Amino acid sequence: SLLVQAVLAVAWLKAGDRFDATAFAAASFSSMAPFISDQFDTLKDVIFGGLCWQSPHVFMKIVGVLSWLYLLAIHARIFWLSVARKAST
Repeated sequence: SLLVQAVLAVAWLKAGDRFDATAFAAASFSSMAPFISDQFDTLKDVIFGGLCWQSPHVFMKIVGVLSWLYLLAIHARIFWLSVARKAST
């Protein structure tokens, strides 16, 4: 999907404009590097939940709360598994 996004971005450039040769590599690295992307994904999920919560629609508020609950549950599970793994060794 990153390649498709890059192709579309280049296709929408005005005549004479161009991206730096390293732009795609930098964007790919920053979105796929585990030590960078996980924190950004969590932040984006928290922001998404906040935006949903600010919506005047009840359904969107529910989606936002479910997003936050999912984040809490998945991080609790990861924490629990790491504690259990350390206790068993």
